[in-house]
Amino acid sequence: MAGLVFSSLQAVEVKVNREETIVSGIPFFENGASPGWNNGSPMIVRQDDDVWFSLSRPVEGVPPYANTYWQIYKRQDEGWKTRCGLPV
Repeated sequence: MAGLVFSSLQAVEVKVNREETIVSGIPFFENGASPGWNNGSPMIVRQDDDVWFSLSRPVEGVPPYANTYWQIYKRQDEGWKTRCGLPV
């Protein structure tokens, strides 16, 4: 790998348009993991003017190791709204 050159890489300008809380008050999964246990899986995706966010959440009352489900949120004028997954 010595002498490896990435000549096609270019600097990327990052611009923060908005900072806001998408979801708050998520309890721990009670299975030894936290909401960040699947580090890298929560994603924020932008397609044109649409912004989407995915998140894993614990299911209250369900035994550990089977107590996780996912949700997909979409940013709308009124804020973040659940679009897929179990209702909150």
